[in-house]
Amino acid sequence: MHADFYASGAWIARHGKPTTAKAIAKAEMLAFEPVDRFLDQLGKAGIVVSPDRCRIASDNAIMLWQMVRRGLGVGIVLRSIATQTPDLVRLLPNWTGIPVPVWLVTHGELRTSARVRLVFDVLAEELAKRIGDRAGA
Repeated sequence: MHADFYASGAWIARHGKPTTAKAIAKAEMLAFEPVDRFLDQLGKAGIVVSPDRCRIASDNAIMLWQMVRRGLGVGIVLRSIATQTPDLVRLLPNWTGIPVPVWLVTHGELRTSARVRLVFDVLAEELAKRIGDRAGA
């Protein structure tokens, strides 16, 4: 999966639409905790954001997504979620985004059960179909 910078239409109406990495870096950022790790990952992706730009920080992706929806700032949202969220605007459409790994795991002993293996395989197949970035790429 991939995540990108998004803001709500209401936030953009108040602050304008950032169209460059420098403009994103000056925006009110909704950050993931720990903030230093979040900012380090953004820096590796070419977006250098000062810690004082992080208006709110949380380790809860759903809460941050809701705050982006409600116009509290710019945030990182999974493409597959954002494309299904009315009024979210992708801010840097030519940016490759941040890769986000998805893991489907189970206890090793459960893999020996034919029924569990079947459910696991169906889940893996459906996740692969649904979380692809086809809609947002």
